[in-house]
Amino acid sequence: MRLYLAGGSVRDILLGCPHQDWDLVVEGDGLALAQALGEAWCGRSTLHDRFLTARIELDGETHFDIATARTETYPRPGALPVVTPASMEEDLWRRDFGANALAVALGPDDWGDVLDPTGGIDDLRRRIIRALHDRSFWDDATRIVRAVGFEQRLGFAIERHTEAWIREAAAHGALQTVSTERLGEAILPLLSNSVGPQVLARGHELGIARALGVRVAFSRRALRALREVPAALKALGEAGDPRARAVACLVALLLGRSVEAVQMIERLHLDRPTARELRGAERALRTWPEGFRPEARPGDLWAQLREADFGAVTMLWLANPSPTVRKALVSFWQDLRPTKPDFDLDDLRALGFRPGVLFGEAVQAALRAKLNDHAGREDQLSVAQDVLQSPLEM
Repeated sequence: MRLYLAGGSVRDILLGCPHQDWDLVVEGDGLALAQALGEAWCGRSTLHDRFLTARIELDGETHFDIATARTETYPRPGALPVVTPASMEEDLWRRDFGANALAVALGPDDWGDVLDPTGGIDDLRRRIIRALHDRSFWDDATRIVRAVGFEQRLGFAIERHTEAWIREAAAHGALQTVSTERLGEAILPLLSNSVGPQVLARGHELGIARALGVRVAFSRRALRALREVPAALKALGEAGDPRARAVACLVALLLGRSVEAVQMIERLHLDRPTARELRGAERALRTWPEGFRPEARPGDLWAQLREADFGAVTMLWLANPSPTVRKALVSFWQDLRPTKPDFDLDDLRALGFRPGVLFGEAVQAALRAKLNDHAGREDQLSVAQDVLQSPLEM
């Protein structure tokens, strides 16, 4: 069998980009090689017989994707491909963009030989994203999303013919031919990246907003909010959290009111935590339609926002340009939210109180006293006792 390093791995090496995933292609039985290597390396092998591909996961974050060199045909736009074993050169011609259609031989007789049948190295020099044929985005419309992602992440430009093909495919519904699962798998990793806002803004220019459930296009308010997402993440101390980055991008679109949370949840198949954040952001927008006016005292501010999650706080930050409001939101998220009373429920049980409907209110009242009046532990317990001894609890 002849073995090659191919695709994004070669691209990243030539660009000097760090990477931990290795894409290997075999002229021969790639599945058999993957099984053998998985056993030899004590890794976990996952085989996809239908597509002649496999993945080996080793300890840590290193992955090897191993595939049989193949060609592919698409029975209809957006359908999964039918693959057939082929030569390495044929495999490169079936790929999405010239910059990814590169391979380096790893065999003892041809070590280091570079295969570049489509002109991918020239694309890297010119820093362009170029599709290999005009039907590319109809065969697999997720390539539209990937093109925008590569352009923003690598700092490249989409080549002019490729951009024209993207606009035409998007305008005629190509993105509606792929499943929502595949669409979410393509978009969400980009939103988790620091370039997420730029990806959405560029996608808006290319006419792919409807893929997210937006009725026509992103509103001007949503585009302004997207530009402020990096500042919001930095202010709230969440710039390094991939999920927070994705949530903030989606919250910015909600602020524009051209799409609702349920539409994005369905279109992108969002996981439960992310879906919960978007619903919380939407509730915040309904709760303070005229703009958020924070309480002045820290305990009252905590009580006002105590049920707000990151999505809701981000929505309020993006919706309210007032420095006073934003300072209050940052104070809640970074300082007040983690605060706990200086006693626990066992202390209340030791005083003879049984868990009941007022336990939560008692803890909240004690915490407000701590934040507003700097109440110590005994004073906090006294405030909690007063609540628990109210007539409802007697």
